[in-house]
Amino acid sequence: MTNCIYWNCGSGIVKKLSCIHDLLDNVKPLICFISECDILASKTLGIFSHEGYNLALSNTLTSVGKSRLLAWFDPNEFERMQGFELPGNEVIVLKSLITNLIVVGCYRPFKLFPGETTLSNFNRLMENFELILNSFTNVVIVGDLNVNMNDQAQNVFKSRLELLAERFMLFQLIEQNTRQRVVAGTLQQSLLDIVYTSVHGLSVDLLYNHKSDHLQLHVSLPITVRPRGNKTFSFTDWSHYSAHAIRTLYLELFRGINIHVRDPNLINNSITSAICGALNLIVPKRQVTIRNSSQVFSPRIINLRNQKARAFKRWTRLRTRETLEKLKEISSALTHESKKLKQEKVNASLTGDNKKFWSTVSQMMGNKITKQDSFFHETNEVVDPLVISNLFNDYFGNKVTQLTLNSACENFIIPNLRGSEDDENNYINAEELVTAISQLKSSKAQGFDEVPSKVLKHLSPVIIDHLLFLFNSIIHTGIIPKAWKISRIVPIHKKGDRKLIANFRPVSNISSLSKIFERCLVNKLKRVDSDLLFGCNQHAYRSGSSTTTACLTIQDFISCSLDKKEVVLLNSIDLTSAFDLLRPFLLVKNLLDLKISKQLILVILNFLTGRTGFVDFNGHNSNLKKIPLGCVQGSVLGPILFNIYVRELQSIVGENCFCVSYADDSYIAISSSLPNLNASINQLNQIASNHIEWLTRIGMICNTSKTEFVAFGYDGPPLSLTVGDDVIQSSSKIKILGINFTSNLTWKAHAHETIRKCNRLSYMLRYLATFLTKEQHRRVLHSHFFSIMYYCSPVWASCLSYQDTRRFNTLVMKIIRLNCHDFSNIFSNGELCEMSNLRSFNSVRTLNDAKMLHFLCTNTSNTLQTTRLMIHSISFSRFPNKLSFIDDSSRRIGRTSFVNRSKKISESIPFEWWPMGHITFNRTLKSITPLYLP
Repeated sequence: MTNCIYWNCGSGIVKKLSCIHDLLDNVKPLICFISECDILASKTLGIFSHEGYNLALSNTLTSVGKSRLLAWFDPNEFERMQGFELPGNEVIVLKSLITNLIVVGCYRPFKLFPGETTLSNFNRLMENFELILNSFTNVVIVGDLNVNMNDQAQNVFKSRLELLAERFMLFQLIEQNTRQRVVAGTLQQSLLDIVYTSVHGLSVDLLYNHKSDHLQLHVSLPITVRPRGNKTFSFTDWSHYSAHAIRTLYLELFRGINIHVRDPNLINNSITSAICGALNLIVPKRQVTIRNSSQVFSPRIINLRNQKARAFKRWTRLRTRETLEKLKEISSALTHESKKLKQEKVNASLTGDNKKFWSTVSQMMGNKITKQDSFFHETNEVVDPLVISNLFNDYFGNKVTQLTLNSACENFIIPNLRGSEDDENNYINAEELVTAISQLKSSKAQGFDEVPSKVLKHLSPVIIDHLLFLFNSIIHTGIIPKAWKISRIVPIHKKGDRKLIANFRPVSNISSLSKIFERCLVNKLKRVDSDLLFGCNQHAYRSGSSTTTACLTIQDFISCSLDKKEVVLLNSIDLTSAFDLLRPFLLVKNLLDLKISKQLILVILNFLTGRTGFVDFNGHNSNLKKIPLGCVQGSVLGPILFNIYVRELQSIVGENCFCVSYADDSYIAISSSLPNLNASINQLNQIASNHIEWLTRIGMICNTSKTEFVAFGYDGPPLSLTVGDDVIQSSSKIKILGINFTSNLTWKAHAHETIRKCNRLSYMLRYLATFLTKEQHRRVLHSHFFSIMYYCSPVWASCLSYQDTRRFNTLVMKIIRLNCHDFSNIFSNGELCEMSNLRSFNSVRTLNDAKMLHFLCTNTSNTLQTTRLMIHSISFSRFPNKLSFIDDSSRRIGRTSFVNRSKKISESIPFEWWPMGHITFNRTLKSITPLYLP
């Protein structure tokens, strides 16, 4: 059966359009490529549309105003992958929705772009093929390359094609002439059309049509044809997957590695092909077909609806008590049956896998963005999902381009990094690789190669040697495989209206193999002292630090200064698209200053440069676009590189200035007595000026609209701070990493906002309690409720007033009562905690404070918080497992400092905890602390 047709119709399509439409109606192929069609951008495309097919034209229609290749394809069977169609090529890439099959239609015209040669034109098309073949395993390429295989004068093109076929194990299925033309009474024949494929079992038939001198190529593809008009949903079938099966199939399909060739691209292609081939066999793509899009009701509901309609008519005619009672009875039965059916559907979704469970819960809570067939951008026009993906792609790219044009940075010429001596310490050993694979998170999204992290974990015993050779070849050559540099960018909603593109940020999903290699590089970089690598003030993306430690450090500085009756002047600096503006050449400068090996620096530089990406919006892919700057949001290595990039912040603001950073958020403060307040403001102005000047030098842009300034412990008229060209007025509160700090350092505002957020969830949590088991409901509580309730609780929870503490306790017990279905208030609070195995607010607060104290005391990082805490500690030689602390506060506000609270926290721990390991300490503490503390 013909699934794909390719036909060079010869100089124009309009006169042959009726013939092509007849071909679509009679043969009914899934794909029909027509080349040499000569469609102008000014032409109305409506005449080419055909029922049941989507129309696709090559990207030259928009770039040069003319397309010479189009395709009709069945949208229920294929989707277009515009991200793999390089600019200037007459190429259309289609991906099967059922299998991993990729069908590529191509045409190479004789007419060249200005400044091009025939060879450069051909090489550009070959680069497009290599991009596709590097990214996918099962590929079929059909088209007309205008390369006569029988002409020795075109051997240079023929050799390149043969090299491509040998490299990617392709078969050429066309062996006879495909072009026949009578010239001056002589029949001229040539082999111009091609069908290259890596898929076994394909067949090609050549059919003659008098309307062209090219034969029609009828290709049979390995696809199950479904009846048209049905709605289909594809899914990956993991029912027959097992670790043993994937290892066995991988070893069968792996072609081996030539140890004398250390080209990372070839090695990566060999490994990836075997993995994808094994996945295609053992984890096939399947689909569910729904015959129509109308909602399916049970026969019982349909019957009751008909009864209700008849009862309503009877009541409106007679208006008697008996007819009204009958109508109410049927309505009640219909409501009961509808609820029952709805609960059955929800229960079916909740009993699925973990991903399906959370997807259903999010939808029930109204948090999930459903897939949309339409979308709005700034002009409020409804646009197609494929257009949306390109709108996102253009917006993200143009935003960075515009920011780059408006910013200037210092110039640094990268020295020659090649030719540096091999250092054995730079290479990866088996132990490091096993550690990196174990650190992979199975929950993370996969790249466009569709290889999940859990598969690589299962393949670990048989793939380690192959990955070692690949990774060490990368370090040896300094070359990252091209397939790793392609990012599948997913727009993630930040805030505001979900229908506005400007309210989304890009997150990259990259190859799982790339993540393993990045993790190995990160582990090597972390051999350098973290304080030297990132600076003591940075709390993001490093072991032993978090938003909690950052907020505790800020709280300690403010409370201790206020305890001394000093004023604290604090301003926050927020950066615009900080991760996207990282300059690779300036990062190299920082890495050289840190004495990082040039061999590793070359690998990192290659990782950051030459990257491309495409936006995936609800399964619709945009064009492929270059990414010249940035550190790849969503990668393992990117955040570490960003920390290194901004590590000089403390030296810029000065050692006498307090500074805390969390990624691109920076908080700078100085303390001052009231008489010296004006001088301190001038000093902070100078620090802010130096900070902005340094940001400009490294190519970053300060977002002054989010810059805030607060004077803690000051009750006078508003103060002003100059940041760049803007004057910032002091306010009474500031939000630091999600925590509300007020100028008098009370926590009433934060308590009010937290309780408001949690109260909004209580109704949905009660609704979910009717569908979920107690264990499932507890999982939802921890994920959606307690994560908000106890966020950074060591900072503020023990500093609440008595009234606010009671409000938190009441709200927590209300939610625990929901979990126990105790709607009649039968059980006491202690009994509810025992029944649900959930803790009261006071119990969790006690646990979190003790855990944080133990964590800071055993933390090896030299952060400001750990240093201050250990200065206030006292160890007893007679009691080696005893550690006590000093409270040097003189006022109530000083006792809110965690350092000063540590004495009370330590004394509340009913066992000798120093120096216990984290796991042992947490287990012992949980077993001793009651679930309910009044």
